[in-house]
Amino acid sequence: MQHKNIARAVSALLFTAGAGMAVGAFAQAPEQGFYAVVKAGAYYIDNPLTVADGLPKKGDSAFRLRPEIGYRRDNQLLDLDLMYALDGIRFSDTDGLNSTQHQMRARALWKAVPDWLGFELKGSRFQQALDPVGPPNLAGLLGDANRVDTDNFSFGPQLRHQFGATLLTGYYNVSRTRYDLRGQLAPGLVRDADDQDGYVSLGTIKDTSRFG
Repeated sequence: MQHKNIARAVSALLFTAGAGMAVGAFAQAPEQGFYAVVKAGAYYIDNPLTVADGLPKKGDSAFRLRPEIGYRRDNQLLDLDLMYALDGIRFSDTDGLNSTQHQMRARALWKAVPDWLGFELKGSRFQQALDPVGPPNLAGLLGDANRVDTDNFSFGPQLRHQFGATLLTGYYNVSRTRYDLRGQLAPGLVRDADDQDGYVSLGTIKDTSRFG
């Protein structure tokens, strides 16, 4: 039963980590160069523990604070984007879901044929300290506490060209994702993954036509 609760908590936390939210930023990230911003957001999650059918559900509100630093540089041949952020998430009632997390991301796009073809390389690391069965765990962020580590690397060609008011876009990516669970979290809850995905789109450019 405890492992089921842990699994549900991990699922909720992975969702929370990527949840969209309305945020207010105390600074604005520039399009070029170094930047530092602080974002804050509040949101409500219906039934964060995803209880089984027939059991009472319990919604909860959460507050999130996210300081972020990074570097951006775009030119005719290369787009570069580096980012590091520290996230703190605190629930109003469900203390066991409080967490702190690191996020690091790097992206480079080489424009091999300007206005047509590029090759994109991306890497990210997500590290989250959590305690789904006890008080908030903020001290063991880099140790063997209850922790979820996720590493992702991807590479692939990117297609983009504009024909008047029509835009052609597409991509193909191959990626590798590695998961590492520590502490009371069962390692077998999630498995490493090798993925491929592709996309092609042809349509009118946004705000230039009524139809697409």
